[in-house]
Amino acid sequence: MFRYLPPKSSVWGHSLGRRKVSVIAESINAFMTDVVEEPLCRGGHLSVSSGFGLPQPQNVIEQFENSIGIKLARGYAKLDESQCHVAIEQALSLLPTLDQKLHIDISRTIEFDKWRLNDELVNAPDTCRLTWRLGTNCSVSTELYFNSEAEFTGLSELFTKYSLGKLKPNHLKECKK
Repeated sequence: MFRYLPPKSSVWGHSLGRRKVSVIAESINAFMTDVVEEPLCRGGHLSVSSGFGLPQPQNVIEQFENSIGIKLARGYAKLDESQCHVAIEQALSLLPTLDQKLHIDISRTIEFDKWRLNDELVNAPDTCRLTWRLGTNCSVSTELYFNSEAEFTGLSELFTKYSLGKLKPNHLKECKK
């Protein structure tokens, strides 16, 4: 069994580049639909803030509160699966129109133990996790398990195909189950 887990110094994961957030969201959705089998959303987080020393963007916070149906404490809230979807849609509609100093970040953690590789269903030896972060800085954090190095190479190629960053072979370690 092999485990892919970048070091804690890379806690924010792989950058998804400086493309429009809507394009990145489309790439993530395509990857999740085409590659991941039976994903389970473990919830997420929403954070809305201004630059250092600036007042909270109350109008934007209220828009999120109205759309997801919960109050944000100092611009922050934990989200369930349905709230994640609503918050992402709200962010995609708001981000192009907002001041550059405003920060909106949404994270969503997905667990799965099966994916498709070359039209074959692959059973991971343990539960895999992807945490997608959309907003001001888009990234993905990974904890992935493979039966072989060939599976890692295949999934790494899919990450590249969907423009979701590059999985680095030096973070792949053989481990006991």
